[in-house]
Amino acid sequence: MAAPRASVDLGAARARVEAACRANDPRAARAALLDWGRARWGARAPAGPVELGRRLGRPGLGATLAALERALYAPTGEPWDGAGCWARLAPALTDASTETARATPLAPLYPGAG
Repeated sequence: MAAPRASVDLGAARARVEAACRANDPRAARAALLDWGRARWGARAPAGPVELGRRLGRPGLGATLAALERALYAPTGEPWDGAGCWARLAPALTDASTETARATPLAPLYPGAG
């Protein structure tokens, strides 16, 4: 059984996605995206970038992340535009980070009651 990963700060994970995209490194971008997903959703994180795109529900993001997968896994490989990918990812990752912070519930006022 693998050891659980340490919790990752969403901001730090987002910065790693940005750095990988700006470096035009699709392998690092994929890994950073999956780390961001784990930081955002924990054990319910998407298994891959395309699923992450569906979960974020942004128009066009699925196609962007499918292009990332093709750059890595297509038999001939495909050129990948890291800067363009980041331009489409940045707003989605920012919005999701803000949404998570707002959705975190307060601790119960009377923990033993109920």
